[in-house]
Amino acid sequence: MNEVEILKRRVERERQARFQAETIMEQKAAELFDVNESLKRLNETLEHEIKERTLQFRESEEKYRGIIENMELGLLEVDNNDVIVRAYDRFCQMVGYSADELIGKQAAAIFLDEELVSIIFEQNEKRKEGKTGVYEIPLRIKDGSIRWVLVSGAPIHNLNGEVVGSIGIHYDISDKKRLIEDLAQAKQLAEESQMAEKQFLANMSHEIRTPLNAIIGMAHLLYDTQPTTEQREYLDVLKNSSNFLHALISDILDMSKIEAGQIEVIPKEIDLVGMIRTHQKAFELKTEGRPIEVEALLDARLEGIYIGDELLLNQVLNNLLSNAEKFTEKGTIGISVKKLQKQGDDVLLQFQVYDTGIGIGEDQINLIFQKFKQVNLQDRHKTQGTGLGLAIVKQLVEIMGGEIMVKSIPNEGTTFTFTLPLKKARANSARVLTPNTPPPIATNDADIQQMYLLMVEDNVMNRKYLGTLLEKWKVKYDFAINGKEALPLIQKTKYDLILMDIQMPIMDGYETTVAIRNTHNLNQNTTIVALTASAMNSQKNQAFDVGMDDYLSKPFTPAQLLEKLMLYKGNISIRAPQLSEALISENELNQSHLTEMYGDDREYASEMFGIFLSEIVPEIDTLPSQLKELGEFRKSVHKLKPTLGMVGLTGLLEQLQQIESDCDNQQPFEKISNALTHFLTDFKQKLPFVIRQYQKLTES
Repeated sequence: MNEVEILKRRVERERQARFQAETIMEQKAAELFDVNESLKRLNETLEHEIKERTLQFRESEEKYRGIIENMELGLLEVDNNDVIVRAYDRFCQMVGYSADELIGKQAAAIFLDEELVSIIFEQNEKRKEGKTGVYEIPLRIKDGSIRWVLVSGAPIHNLNGEVVGSIGIHYDISDKKRLIEDLAQAKQLAEESQMAEKQFLANMSHEIRTPLNAIIGMAHLLYDTQPTTEQREYLDVLKNSSNFLHALISDILDMSKIEAGQIEVIPKEIDLVGMIRTHQKAFELKTEGRPIEVEALLDARLEGIYIGDELLLNQVLNNLLSNAEKFTEKGTIGISVKKLQKQGDDVLLQFQVYDTGIGIGEDQINLIFQKFKQVNLQDRHKTQGTGLGLAIVKQLVEIMGGEIMVKSIPNEGTTFTFTLPLKKARANSARVLTPNTPPPIATNDADIQQMYLLMVEDNVMNRKYLGTLLEKWKVKYDFAINGKEALPLIQKTKYDLILMDIQMPIMDGYETTVAIRNTHNLNQNTTIVALTASAMNSQKNQAFDVGMDDYLSKPFTPAQLLEKLMLYKGNISIRAPQLSEALISENELNQSHLTEMYGDDREYASEMFGIFLSEIVPEIDTLPSQLKELGEFRKSVHKLKPTLGMVGLTGLLEQLQQIESDCDNQQPFEKISNALTHFLTDFKQKLPFVIRQYQKLTES
């Protein structure tokens, strides 16, 4: 093959390669064109989508901003330095500024008083951390007034997720805030009014009952002066009128106490059968000479002792029976009690008080439990009173957990029925004498005649009344007209009982009792009975708080006073100048105090030490378990204080006084608990000395 042919073939191959390359280039160009067309269409689609999304976002923003504006919520946007970047219309209306006046200004500097600026800075720091928050704050608006707002704050993020500021939604709560302030002020005024009413009732109770006590008391004394028939008739009128006045005042005060929530149910042991029989006998005597039979129908299963509020139940039964007696000219009044159900120690009893009196019409029967409502009768003499008696009965029954209803037929009679839940006392429970259990009255009681009393009373009539009774019973006494006069007497004479009026000039009964209990004197532990004309529980509770042991409510009868003397006649001490060396020798016990307490009476001292070891020591051991309820714990501490002095542990008595004071002053629980632990440790160390002393006292 010559060179020419070789050259031709080479040229042909190059031409074919060029053709192939051109063909490929044309194909690539076509493909590139298609790609460009696709990109163009995609870009157009993206632009359209962006426009759509932007439009939707703007519409959504306008929609929700409109909703917020219509809800009267003001929006404010600030940057991380609390500089306002946008203020919405509703917010501007709320604060009185235009948007131009706000943008670029620091929000806290415009709207907040200096002492509140830190609150906003704290909130802004939370926004920087991505946290939301809700808080109330007062804004000072353009006209200088204050507008309270509830702010809901949230962080604002940029496209990179960084916090660049915060948005606050402001809700105007100024009206609600003013309403709350008005309600708080109204509540304060109501509480002050209630306190004033409470104080007024206490004062009126005292002011009315004090002279009433003298009137009733003098009437009792006049009966003992052998009056003529005519004088006795006058005395009967005086007695009945004063008793009615006393009942009227008591009803009004009882209702006030109930409405103030001051009636407390105090469970005690009740001899239920004995209580019913006592009421039966009392009303038999009251209706003596009238054609009325008094019945008591008792379920045979009512034997034993029950647990309930004896005082309240007595008041309910007495009110209902008095009502039955008042409206029954002849026939029967009675009381029945039966057991409805029993579950364990819980017993549901049904009481009925019935009569064959004038009855009540259907149109008036719904009125009888309403305050100040009385059945309209022709004979108004029979219905004299406040119209509170049955209203009080209903309230007391409900306070004790029961229900009451009434059925009546005119000219045939009325039946009141109420149910009451009580507890059955354990079989080994022993009935004990309490201030509500009257002891036998005997004015020639030798122990009573040995008593030496101090009477602290500023009212001359009451002093005369008390003095006449005590002289009649041959009871020795001294008297003082106020606490200032009483203090020198208690320093030089050991008394068996102190009768202490509460409201006195110069130095009242509370102040005097505090002085007696907290200073070293012969009567530091003498029983103090408050003579109170107040019917309010707060007055009586205060008497116990300052150290009094019991109270006698004015007006009181001779029998009620004698009952107190009988109750505390065991407090009589032999006033010997020195205590025998054989009696006290333990240096851990307060010898001088024990000398004042017992003199040379080994038997009396032995008895008191024995009671302390058998009854008081177990009570002291229960103190830690009572700490969970500080109110009950404080009562136990108050009760136990005097017992320590009776065995010469006066140092521990002071510890208990401090614990009681800490409870009253609401000291931290930990402080009270630590003080109790310290007391119990000291008590355990000193208890062996008490035991050894008791052993010495009982040696023959």
